[in-house]
Amino acid sequence: MKAHFLNTTVRFKLAVNCLALRLIKPLMAVTLVLLFSSHSFAIELDSPLPALNIKEAGEIVLNEKGKAKFISWSSSNLISSISLLQVLKASQEAADINKVYLDKFGERFNDNNKVDSATIVVSNNIPSLLGGFVKKELKKNKKAHPHAIMINDKKGITRSAWELPETQAIMMLVDSKGVVRKYHEGKLADSEHQNWNSAIDELLQEQE
Repeated sequence: MKAHFLNTTVRFKLAVNCLALRLIKPLMAVTLVLLFSSHSFAIELDSPLPALNIKEAGEIVLNEKGKAKFISWSSSNLISSISLLQVLKASQEAADINKVYLDKFGERFNDNNKVDSATIVVSNNIPSLLGGFVKKELKKNKKAHPHAIMINDKKGITRSAWELPETQAIMMLVDSKGVVRKYHEGKLADSEHQNWNSAIDELLQEQE
């Protein structure tokens, strides 16, 4: 009788545990849904790119003599042209993540004044003593690609303003009205290169 009683008790405990699991799983699912639905992401597809103003150090520009300086930059500057927009961590690794696609993009669209490339380098992770290296690299790249838009985000406000994750590289396609059409984090697969170019071609056709 004692053994039978113990077995019954064990079965009862197992039944209670199973019932508890059945109740917990739906509650966990509801909790996760609430967590995600309560968070509003700043970047949304088919929605305008949220306003962003970078004053330190800002966009690098070259004068007639090729001398570089930094000026304030606003995301409103992207209006009127199709823009391939990058947000990069200040590192060579981040710069190289999508280099293959960017080289192909440059070959195809460099001479098209309706298509721009814009890169925001988030450099708040760089010690102030090494800040000069970021500027030096930006100047070198600007001289090599004078039509490209290059911005140094010294304070790192881009990630906070647009609620972006701490990833090495983010790429967006923004149309001439400032609407985000495509978004990608990290390395763009080779199979996706044509999709992005096709999306740019479609936007160009819409402007005609």
